[in-house]
Amino acid sequence: MFIILSVVILCINYLLYNTLYILIVYFSSIFCLLFLVYMKISIAFATLSGNTEKIAYELEKFLLNKSYDVDLLNLENTKVDELKKYDLVFLGCSTYGDGDLNLIMDIFLSEAEQICHLCESTKFAIFSLGDSIYPNFAIAGEIVEDKIINMGGEVIHPYIKIDGYPSSEVFEEIKKWTLEVLKFF
Repeated sequence: MFIILSVVILCINYLLYNTLYILIVYFSSIFCLLFLVYMKISIAFATLSGNTEKIAYELEKFLLNKSYDVDLLNLENTKVDELKKYDLVFLGCSTYGDGDLNLIMDIFLSEAEQICHLCESTKFAIFSLGDSIYPNFAIAGEIVEDKIINMGGEVIHPYIKIDGYPSSEVFEEIKKWTLEVLKFF
């Protein structure tokens, strides 16, 4: 009788443990999915030649296919304080000449510095275009990264340097980098 009772108790404990485990895994998965669905992402870019914009559009398409809530913002038409409402901002810029910041991005960041430290609690990931024939290849990403940090923003992943013009290889590189960035959420 004691053996039968022990076996029954062990079976009940086993079933309760497995049921509890399944419920925890199930609800944590639902919570993660809900967070991802409601996480607000912006892809903000400054472009002169259109290349940064092409990368931004490809990034938007990739994130939308993964069911993220994404807004695409051209910084030429964006007010500085609009970035505050996002959980994550992908910030795209380009380097001109031998290390010059894109004029649109330069003006945008100057306005941001004058207004206030508006980037506090905002997370950023930066993609920077350039041409590797120059010694300061894609240095704009580093400049932007430093300015964002000085304004209280958090850069959650090292910026990516994109060499040359948008291509299928570049788009694949951006997708891999984006998945790395999203691991922080």
